[in-house]
Amino acid sequence: MQEVHPAEPNRRRLISLREDGARRMSLKRAALEVMAREQLAWYVEEFGVRADRRSREAMLNALVHDGEITAAAVLEPMYEADLKRVCHAVGLSPTGRRKALLERLLACSPIEERKGSREEGSASATAAPIFVALDFETADYGRDSACAVALVRVEGDSITRRAARLIRPPRRYFEFTYIHGITWSQVKDEPSFGEVWPELSPLLDGASMLVAHNASFDRRVLETCCEAARLEAPALPFECTMKLARKVWSLRPTRLPDVCRHLGIPLNHHDAASDAEACAHIVLAAGGPQKFREKSRR
Repeated sequence: MQEVHPAEPNRRRLISLREDGARRMSLKRAALEVMAREQLAWYVEEFGVRADRRSREAMLNALVHDGEITAAAVLEPMYEADLKRVCHAVGLSPTGRRKALLERLLACSPIEERKGSREEGSASATAAPIFVALDFETADYGRDSACAVALVRVEGDSITRRAARLIRPPRRYFEFTYIHGITWSQVKDEPSFGEVWPELSPLLDGASMLVAHNASFDRRVLETCCEAARLEAPALPFECTMKLARKVWSLRPTRLPDVCRHLGIPLNHHDAASDAEACAHIVLAAGGPQKFREKSRR
């Protein structure tokens, strides 16, 4: 298939952006919204983003929620005609040549959209809603037998930090290697939960909730492991993306692979890092943490 540059005007596509008087669409999202599927595929390839290229919505969501891709990185390759469309979408004057249009757009964007929220540490990034997606894998039926953990921190609509660790469980016997592929030989020289958790817990600073798929399982593992290690468990509410998927999209069944397949989210199931990131994307696809709470508490 012929490669289509993202800046190539797409005259056949009508710009249809959701109207919301309560908020202003982010510049990055607005720029991505005007693109056709082939144009989004170019960006996915260029930035190495994991997304189902058969689905325009899957690529759009993956690009929007990738915290390493700034508004400037999206806008700078675009031609004049495309920049005019973006100006129109965010309520700016679409007059002028390419350089003026680009400068106008970047001048109106928040600092974190121009330079990246992690590097700037701006006040607006700090004020954004924060949640952390969490996933555990266990060695056996004991809730104290965590052998892998992953956390994905989300600020606003962007993933800002990821962390994953193997853990040496308290027993050598592995019941669930056939599920996650982890063996005693892989983790026998890894740190215990009591050594790992203090390094990971700063990712929870400022978070309003923890999120997991089938959250009751991960909550019990976290509480049991903290108790065994004589550590204080986080005083954060747990929200469940399994319940969220049922209420927002009326899905059945709602195993993590089923929800990810419906939303076009890449998944390597029972890899803790992949499962945690998928949970984060499910919350974002539902509308973010505030929408998550509204939907899940009907």
